[in-house]
Amino acid sequence: MHYTVVIIVYLSVNVFPVISYSFNSENVILINQDSVKNTYFSYSLLLQAGENASSLIVGAPKNSNKLSSGGDVYKCDISPDGGTTCIQYPAGRMIDSSTPNGNFFGMTMDGDDHINGALVVCAPRTLPSNSQLNYLRGYCIYLRNSSDITQQPVRIVPLENAGSDSTCCDYGGKAYYNFGFGMAGFDVSFFSENDVLFGAPGVKKFNGVTISYSLRHSRLVSMLPYRSLPNPDDDDTYFGYSVATAKFSPNSEDVWFVAGAPRANNLKGKVTIYYYDVGAKEKINVVTSFDGDEMGSYFGASVLPLDVSNDGIVNMLVGAPMTKGRSWDEGCVYFYRGLHEKSFLRKIELTGSSKVGSRFGSAIVSLGDFDLDGYNDVAISAPYEDDGKGAVYIYKGSAEGLIDQFSQRLSPGDFNIGQTIVKGFGLGISKGQDTDGNGHNDIAIGAYKTDQVFIVRSYSIIDYQILLHPDISSIKNDTSQFNLRFCLLYTKRSDKDILKHVDFLVSLNMDYRALTGNVADRLTVKLGANQCKEYSVQLKETMMDISPFQIDLRLETITKDIIANGEKSIDVRIPYSHGCGDDNICNTDLSVGLESNRDTLVLGGDKQIDLKVLVNNNGEPAYQCVVMLVVPIGIELRNLKDCISTDTNYTCLISEKLVGFIEQDFIFDIRDITANTRNIEIRAEVGSLGINNPGSNQKSELTLPVVLDSFPYIVGKSVPDHIDLDIKKYKEDMEVVHQFSIGKNGPSPLEVNVDILIPAVEYDGEIISNIVDVVGKVGDIQISCTKSLIENKISLSDFDNLNIAVNRTVIVSCDSDTRCFKFSCKGEYLYSSDQLAVFKIETSINAKLLGLKYKNELTLKDLIAFVPVAYQRTSTTESERVGATAVFLVFVQRLVMVPLWVYLLAPILGVILLILIIYGLYMCHFFERIYKEKLEQEKILISDDASIEEEIFDNVVFRPMQENAMTEK
Repeated sequence: MHYTVVIIVYLSVNVFPVISYSFNSENVILINQDSVKNTYFSYSLLLQAGENASSLIVGAPKNSNKLSSGGDVYKCDISPDGGTTCIQYPAGRMIDSSTPNGNFFGMTMDGDDHINGALVVCAPRTLPSNSQLNYLRGYCIYLRNSSDITQQPVRIVPLENAGSDSTCCDYGGKAYYNFGFGMAGFDVSFFSENDVLFGAPGVKKFNGVTISYSLRHSRLVSMLPYRSLPNPDDDDTYFGYSVATAKFSPNSEDVWFVAGAPRANNLKGKVTIYYYDVGAKEKINVVTSFDGDEMGSYFGASVLPLDVSNDGIVNMLVGAPMTKGRSWDEGCVYFYRGLHEKSFLRKIELTGSSKVGSRFGSAIVSLGDFDLDGYNDVAISAPYEDDGKGAVYIYKGSAEGLIDQFSQRLSPGDFNIGQTIVKGFGLGISKGQDTDGNGHNDIAIGAYKTDQVFIVRSYSIIDYQILLHPDISSIKNDTSQFNLRFCLLYTKRSDKDILKHVDFLVSLNMDYRALTGNVADRLTVKLGANQCKEYSVQLKETMMDISPFQIDLRLETITKDIIANGEKSIDVRIPYSHGCGDDNICNTDLSVGLESNRDTLVLGGDKQIDLKVLVNNNGEPAYQCVVMLVVPIGIELRNLKDCISTDTNYTCLISEKLVGFIEQDFIFDIRDITANTRNIEIRAEVGSLGINNPGSNQKSELTLPVVLDSFPYIVGKSVPDHIDLDIKKYKEDMEVVHQFSIGKNGPSPLEVNVDILIPAVEYDGEIISNIVDVVGKVGDIQISCTKSLIENKISLSDFDNLNIAVNRTVIVSCDSDTRCFKFSCKGEYLYSSDQLAVFKIETSINAKLLGLKYKNELTLKDLIAFVPVAYQRTSTTESERVGATAVFLVFVQRLVMVPLWVYLLAPILGVILLILIIYGLYMCHFFERIYKEKLEQEKILISDDASIEEEIFDNVVFRPMQENAMTEK
C-alpha cells in the first residue's frame, strides 16, 4: 500500500439528492366553505390553469340542511398573487334532488386542464325521472365552458335507455336489479373534448359496467362488458368503481380503458385494461389485468395510467387503500412498470409512512412534470392518517420508473394555518396545474370533512454549477500564500419563471495550517452570468504534517421560495511537495510484523488481545506512515486515537515521518466475537506517501486459535413420573411429558446439539407411545428438531442414577430390540451458566395396547418403565457426550384369586387360637379376684379414723370455745 505524491489538485464533490421538497408547505392558500357546514366541500376537485388567472372547480356533494337535497359545485378563481373568489354553479339546483340522503351531485368530476374548458360533473345517486321507486341510475351534466356559469348544461343520463330497473330472471331463476342501481358517474374520465368514460358499478346485481359516451353526439357509444344475464362469479364485484383512460401504445392514437373492480377476484380486487372494436360495440377486448393479493384490501379502488419514465410507454398505479399492512387499513399502492403496451414488470409496493388507519392510496393523481426534470410525477393521498387529519405523498418519476421512496409528505400540520382543525385531507385532490405562472405545476388538496381546500404551490427550481480552483498545484517549502478562485453559474428550469437573480451564502472552511480564517460571503448572482470571486489564503510556517492541505466549501441559497439544485459542497486538497530526491518521490523500504501476548484465546474467558505492531523503514523518509489492520467481525479497537475505522478495517497513523524502527501497541476488545469462531486472523499492511520497495515485507498476518472451555450437563424427568394402571380396564390413554434440561459450566458458549431417543413400541403394527409434540427452547428462542426412526442400541448401564427394580420391572428403552424415534436438535447457543435449553416431548401412551403387548411379562412383574434418553454432545465427535434419562413408571394392578381351602381353614384356626389364649390367661390367674377382701378391710379402717377425728374436735376445739364464751358473759 502506498500513496504517490502527484502535482494535481484533488476535488471531492458532494452532490445532494435532487429536490427532496418541491412544494411550498409554508405558504398555502386556504379556501373555506363557511356558508353551509358539513357539505363535503372539496370531495372532488378540478384545477384549470390560465395565463393570468386559474380556476378551481370544487364539488360539495352533501347538503347537511336537508338530507334529500342535492349537492353543489363551486367555481373558485385564483389570481397569481393568491387571491380567491368562489361562486356557486346554479346547475346543481336544476337537477331533481329528491333522492333520499341526497343525489351526491359533485361527487365526481373531470374536464379540460385549461380555463374556459369543458367540465363534466356527476350525481351517481340521482333517481330516474319516470320512476316511482328509489332507484339510483345516476345523472351527469356537461358544461362546454366551465367559466360560463349561466349557460344551460347538457343533460347526460348514461343509463336512461339502457334497460329496465329490475328484470327476471337471473341464473337462479330470481328477479334481479338490472339498471336500477347502476349509479352511472360513480367515477368519470374525460379523455377528449368529445368523449367521456363513466363507471357504473351497480349494474346487474352490482356486476358493474363502464360506459363510453360521446359528448358531441349526446349518445352512448359502448357499455362494457356486455352481459345478457348477470354472471354469478361477478356478483358484487363493482366493476367500474374506478375508471381511467390512456393511450398505452406510443405509436397509436387509440385510447384504452382502465376499470377497477375492488370486490372481484374473491374480494381481493382486480383491475382490467381493455378496449372495444368499433364494429362490435358489445365485445370487450382485454389487454391485460392485475389481481390483488389481499382479501378486503379494495385493490382497484383507485387507478392511474401514466408514463413516469418518459419512454412513451404507460405505467400503471393501482390503489388498495384497505390493505392491512402491519396493523389495519394502512393502505398500499402498486406500481407496474410497462415494458410495452401489453406487458408490465413485477409490481413495486408503495406504502407512504405505513401508519395505522391511513388508507394510503385512496386517491392517485398525476402532477405532470412539476419539477421539469423530464419525468411525470404523482401524488397519493392517505386521507385518514394521523387520527383522520390526512396526508398526501409526492412520488417522483425517473428513467427507471417511479422512485419507491416518497420525496415529500404534505400534511396540514406543516401548513402555516394556526390551530385550524383539518380532517379528511387528501380524499379530494386535483391534477397538477400551474396557478402562479412560474412554470411549475401546483396542486389543490381538499379536506372534505372540514369543508376546506388547500392550494399548495411548487417552488421555482434553478440549476447551478460551482467551481473552486487554487492558483498553485502543490505547496512547497517556501510557499506562504496562494489565491483561490470561486465561480458560480445558475439557470432556471422554467422559461415562464420571472426570477432574475439569486442570493447565495458561500462558506469556506480553511485547513488548520492556514493563517487566514474561515470565510462567510454573500453573493448575488444574475441569471445566466458566470460570477467569480478570488480569495487569498495565507499559510503558517512549515509543519511536519504534510498531508494535503484541505479547504471545504459549503453553499446555501438565501433567496426564498426557490429550490436550488446543484453541488452543495466541494473539498479542495492541495498536496505538499516534500522533496524526497530529485524526482520528488520518497522511495521507502517499509516492513511490518505482528506480535501478541497470547498463543491461544479462550472464548468467553479472554476479553482482549494485546497486539504489538512492529514497523521498520530502511529507505528514504516515510511521510504519513500508516498501518492498516484488518480484523474479524466482532473485534473492536478500544482507543481510536489517530485511527480511522471502516467496518472491520482500521487505518492508524504510526508516524508523520518515519526513519528507522518504531513499535506501537493496540488493544482489541474481543467480547463480541461469535460463538462459532475458531480462529482469529489479524492482517496488517504498512504504507506511506512514498513508493515502497516491492521486495520488502509490507504485509503481515497473525493467527490466534480460539479454544472452548465449557462442559455441559443434562437433567431429565417425566411429568408425571408414574401412573397406576388397572390392567383389566384400559380405559384412557396416558399423557406423559418427558423433559430434558441442558446447561453448561465454564465461560465459553455451548452449542446446543442434542439427540433425544424415545422408544417406538409397537403392537400389531400400531405405535403404543405416540409423539404428540416436541418443543425445544432457549429462553424465548425456539430450537428446531429433525425426526427419524432408527434401530439404535444404547446401554442403560451408562446411567448411574437409573433407580429401577430390574427384577420386577419391564424396561422399555432403546437398550432393547425396540426401534426408537430420534430427534436431533441443534442451532442455538448457551452463553451463560444460568441459561438452560429445555426440551419437552409430549407423548400419549395407549393403555390397552400396552397391556396386550406385555401381557405375558406382567404375570411375573408389576412395573413397566419407559426410559427416554437424551445426549448432549461436548464436541464434534460421537463419543464425547453427556446423557440423561427421563424415567416414567407404570404400576400395574392385578386381581389374584384366593383358593377355597383358605376360606374353610381360616375360621377353624381362629377358634383354636382363641382357646389357647384364654387358657394361658387362666394359668396366669388372670380371672381370680384377690383384691376384694383388701378393699373391705380398708373400708373398716376409714370408718374408725372418722370416729377418732370427731372425738378430737369435740374435746380440743369445740368445748374450749364454749367455755370461753360463758366466762365472758
